[in-house]
Amino acid sequence: MKNRIMMALVLLASCGVVSAGAMEDNRYYTWQIPEPNIPIGSVITNVQITLHDLTTAVELEGLGLVRVELVDDPPLGWVGNDGRISVGTLLATPADNDANAVIDLADIVLADSWTHSIFKQPFQISCPQEDGFSLVTMNAAILEYNDYVGNGTPVGLLLRAVGGRATLSRITVTMTIRAYTGEYNKFVSTVTIDVPKDLVVIEAWAAKERLKLMADFMQRVAALESQIAEAMK
Repeated sequence: MKNRIMMALVLLASCGVVSAGAMEDNRYYTWQIPEPNIPIGSVITNVQITLHDLTTAVELEGLGLVRVELVDDPPLGWVGNDGRISVGTLLATPADNDANAVIDLADIVLADSWTHSIFKQPFQISCPQEDGFSLVTMNAAILEYNDYVGNGTPVGLLLRAVGGRATLSRITVTMTIRAYTGEYNKFVSTVTIDVPKDLVVIEAWAAKERLKLMADFMQRVAALESQIAEAMK
């Protein structure tokens, strides 16, 4: 499954020119973040999201601000959506122009997160060190991220330009993963995707993929019906 996700990401990234991609005003775009390889007994303890070469309305006329939300179960790849998908958790409205806007989930305050009713805030776990143990703090944003990764559906980002177009070239997500039981283990997993310049190409590709999947499904149904008819003779 992970190989199929990575292959799809490569195909999506190769469909368009990867100079700054444009997000149209008041339209939603999602990116399904590939799930990292999380060993048993480990957890994601920090997440940093970088929007590369972001251009917004802070200084440039005609451009809009960008809302970045954390969502559960978005479509595969970078997808332009005609309508809003399920409501996400607002992480930030970055204002950097022609720069790398970094969103560190450890700095995000979600005062009304559903995690507050389940976990004591701030939530802390004891993680093995090379010598002894250390307390690691995980806030509501990181807990939500872990929940979305671990609940059987993928985690992703939803981005929306408000008040005009916005542009960016790439998105990078860097995840720190640590063992909370057993021996000390800590590593960083980083995934990056180029934002396509021509989203129409991406949507045309996605439509073709859907048609191929439907054709394959219909062939399987026809084969099954044939087997049933043969068995009933």
